[in-house]
Amino acid sequence: MMRCIDHPTMVKDGSGWGAMAGVSAGMLAEAGFTGAPALTIESSAAQPWWSTLGVEWEVLEQGFKAHGSCWWAQPAIEAALGIARANRLKPEDIAAIRVETFEKAVHLDHPAPTTTEQAQYSLPFPIAAALVKASRPDDGWYGLGPDDLLDPGRADPEVRRLARAVELVEAPDLTAAFPGRFLARVIVTRRDGSTIVSPDTTFRGELDDPFDDDELNAKARWLMQPVVGAERTERLLAEAWSMPEAATIEPLLALLTAAPELRS
Repeated sequence: MMRCIDHPTMVKDGSGWGAMAGVSAGMLAEAGFTGAPALTIESSAAQPWWSTLGVEWEVLEQGFKAHGSCWWAQPAIEAALGIARANRLKPEDIAAIRVETFEKAVHLDHPAPTTTEQAQYSLPFPIAAALVKASRPDDGWYGLGPDDLLDPGRADPEVRRLARAVELVEAPDLTAAFPGRFLARVIVTRRDGSTIVSPDTTFRGELDDPFDDDELNAKARWLMQPVVGAERTERLLAEAWSMPEAATIEPLLALLTAAPELRS
C-alpha cells in the first residue's frame, strides 16, 4: 500500500479484485468445487476474522469518503474547507498552507500531479482544489469528485499555485492517535501575514461522524446524474434503498449494467 502511495499508479489497493475473487469462491463452493485447506481460514491466527462469519456484517462498519481521494487525505481536506468556509477565504487571499498530520499521510506529497492516480494519492492537490471549490457556487455536493481530480494537468491555475504552497509536516501526537483516529491540523497563512488554525480534524463520513441518508443520496445524485440522467438515478436509489425487502436484486443489476443514457 505504501508503495502505491509513494509511487501512484493504476495499481491500487485491489478491493474490487478481492471482491470478485471472494464472490467467485463462494459460487464455486456452492457448485461443489473443492480445494486444499487454506491457512488464511483455518489457522488459529485467522480465527478472529472468520469466527463471526454470517453473524456480524463488516459492511456495516464502513465509512464513506466525501472526497474522491485517499482516505488519509480526507481529514486535511475537511480542515482546509472548514477554514475557507468559516472565514470566507478566497484562493487569492492565501499565501501558504501548512498541514500537520500523521506520518503515513505525509507520504501523500505529490503537489503537481499529471495523472488522476497521482491526484488521488496527493494531499496538496486536493486541498488546493477544495479551497478553490469552496469559493464557487454550490454544485450539489461540497466534496471533490471526478471534475476536480480526473484531469489534473488541466486544473485551474490557482489550484496549481495553492498546491505548490502546501507544506506537509508530521505531528507526533497525531501519529500516536493513528490508526485509531485519522486526524489533521491545517494552518493557513493569508497574504497579509495573519494565520488561521483549524482544530484537530477528522472527516465527515467516518464512523464517528457518519453521513445521514439524505447526505448519501445527495452525493449519489451528484455523481450519477451527469452519467445516467436524473430519471435513472432516482430509480437506482429507489432500488438500492429497498434491497432489504426486495425478493431479488435483478432490477438493481439491470439498472447498473445497462449502458449509460446520458454523458456530460
